[in-house]
Amino acid sequence: MSKKNARLRFTRISQRVEKALRAVEAKDIPEALLHACIAVAATARREDRGLTDRRAFETFLMKNMDLIVLGMTAGAFTVASLEFEVPSSARTLGKRDTVGLETILYKLVRCSLIHEDDLPSEVEFTEANDPKAWQMSGQGRIVLPWQVVWGLVLSVVGAPANSLEVGCDNWYIGDKPVADLWGRKAVIMDCFGGKTAQRCGKLTIHGTLKSK
Repeated sequence: MSKKNARLRFTRISQRVEKALRAVEAKDIPEALLHACIAVAATARREDRGLTDRRAFETFLMKNMDLIVLGMTAGAFTVASLEFEVPSSARTLGKRDTVGLETILYKLVRCSLIHEDDLPSEVEFTEANDPKAWQMSGQGRIVLPWQVVWGLVLSVVGAPANSLEVGCDNWYIGDKPVADLWGRKAVIMDCFGGKTAQRCGKLTIHGTLKSK
């Protein structure tokens, strides 16, 4: 099989990425999250078919949390692990004291969008500079910046398993077209300020919002 024909097999994920970006452009965040999550799931399975869907999805996000948070914060900072403190009144995400962003995105976002075609009441998306963002309320309602879509898209584009993907020619990361960045995580990190971003290992977010 020629290289050209081999590359033709790798287009579905790039199509999902393009749909996610177009949905962001249209300010349809649930739609953008749906396509981004499907792209993540497909990439995760491509990387390791021996894992269950949930394990593959969450493992992929954990491996790429540095790039995901970099995209969520427009290059301001990056972390190796991002967790939220779970109040005792919250039961949706289990009985653990903290829950990782990867679990929130799988259990609340991905599963709800795919199985119920809507976001659950337990999660809310807002602007990254909104004081409410990056918190969990006393009722277990998580407030995240919608820019998590950027983080998910960057992680998919940068995945080595997607190095043969083509497409997204009209979209750019920094001054570089996405079409030239498939499978090049290190280059994408640099485009988003990975060398100058504030870094930390594990970040646990503590915070309770007042009930409305």
